[in-house]
Amino acid sequence: MNRKLIRQGSGGFTIYLPKGWVEKQGLSNGEEVSLSENNGDLIINTSSKQKTEETIALTEKSRRNLKNILTNLYRKGVDIIKLQNVNNQTLDSIRQTLPLLLGFEVIETSENTAILENISEPASKKYDVLLRRIFLIIKETQRVIISEAKKEQHSSEVEEHRKNLDKFVLFCKRVSIKKRSNKDPIAQWELLTFLTHINHAQYYLFKSMEGFIADEETKKLLEEVENYFELYYRAYFLSDSKYVLEINAHKPHFEELPKAIENSTGKKALVLSQIQELFRMIQLGTSPILMSISQE
Repeated sequence: MNRKLIRQGSGGFTIYLPKGWVEKQGLSNGEEVSLSENNGDLIINTSSKQKTEETIALTEKSRRNLKNILTNLYRKGVDIIKLQNVNNQTLDSIRQTLPLLLGFEVIETSENTAILENISEPASKKYDVLLRRIFLIIKETQRVIISEAKKEQHSSEVEEHRKNLDKFVLFCKRVSIKKRSNKDPIAQWELLTFLTHINHAQYYLFKSMEGFIADEETKKLLEEVENYFELYYRAYFLSDSKYVLEINAHKPHFEELPKAIENSTGKKALVLSQIQELFRMIQLGTSPILMSISQE
């Protein structure tokens, strides 16, 4: 769809917005829209309350994957989800998944049907706040892991951190898909995916440490992971590629871990394997950071 620029006065230009789009958004004469630039594109955003909706007829197979179905629809930006062929077990699965879907509630249940709707979603301007919170959850999780490494009995704090991070990542991906952020959606989606992988690697590292008291070598590696992610944090929020170079400079060090794993037995070998995976995820996750820096 192309539009001609029309000169206005001494310097401004106007274009005509498609009538069908205006009507679909529920806009009328005199209402405001917001404009933002992104890599040469001019994006028109509206505060229109128009909601998107999808209906899913559940089958026996899809009921087993209900969590994935709901989170994917949420990320996609759907505002009303109508589920058909619902039973009591399905309703229990919905209630278990709802905490991940910020702003969504079950607004109606009837025979074999349930309707979920976005009724109190956080404002899109919270994107930057929640993105930083995701980074801070990962930092806090690593501090907990280091502290818990000295004990045989572990707390549930890491599990709670993982649930909160998943919830915030889903929301940020939803905002990105709806193009309500001024950041490159491709780079942000990739970044959010790597942040999820990093936190989940932390979770599985933590689980592998149950009943294991870390020796000095393991404690040192856990502290190095903390420092490694600090470089990652600074690279993104300071938009400085020198921290990415520092991350890459440490790569040979964690590439030595396979030898340590080979020389270990039992729980320690498993824990070292999980630490190696955590190092790897942080290193690979620098790609979207470099992409974001290059676009500034």
